[in-house]
Amino acid sequence: MVFPDFPDFQPNLTPKQVLQTGAFGGTYFRPIHSAITGHDYAGDWREFPDNWFEGLDESKVRTLLPHAQGLFPTKTVPAMDVRSP
Repeated sequence: MVFPDFPDFQPNLTPKQVLQTGAFGGTYFRPIHSAITGHDYAGDWREFPDNWFEGLDESKVRTLLPHAQGLFPTKTVPAMDVRSP
């Protein structure tokens, strides 16, 4: 991938690959209230192409528990106000 506006940015994974590895640990796929913006967010992931989600292991992206299943295991807990739908 090449980004003419940011030539020093040379990712080794595509956005689809990042999602497929479970990099967001569920935080991008659940409704949240941002203390920073003061807004509620839900379903923003739907802006991406459907094929990015083909074969996706939903257990890697739809959990509220500390996530250790992806490519980059972590034991962090989201620092945000999480609200169930």
